[in-house]
Amino acid sequence: MHIHSSDQVLFVTAGKGIIATEARQEVISVGDVVHIPAEEKHWHGATADSSFSHCFIYVDKILKGAKPADVPIEQPMKFDFGINLKAAKAINLTIPPNVLVRADR
Repeated sequence: MHIHSSDQVLFVTAGKGIIATEARQEVISVGDVVHIPAEEKHWHGATADSSFSHCFIYVDKILKGAKPADVPIEQPMKFDFGINLKAAKAINLTIPPNVLVRADR
């Protein structure tokens, strides 16, 4: 999971994906538009059976008067690294100890 300092609007341009917060998770597909509030911890990526492409804009910066061409590319402020041990066990995947110690959850 990661967070950004600005609101985002994510546009799904290809495939099928998942958008998740700590409170919810939903499948999204081509044409879907998702609002992600500033500072909300979230994650997005492809479903197991599809590729996934998206683009996004920082809405609040533009609404506050910034020209879209002047809005810089912004990296997430923080990343969380989570390991789903239940899923790993279900597919008989052993997670090395040096990877486990790096996980946030």
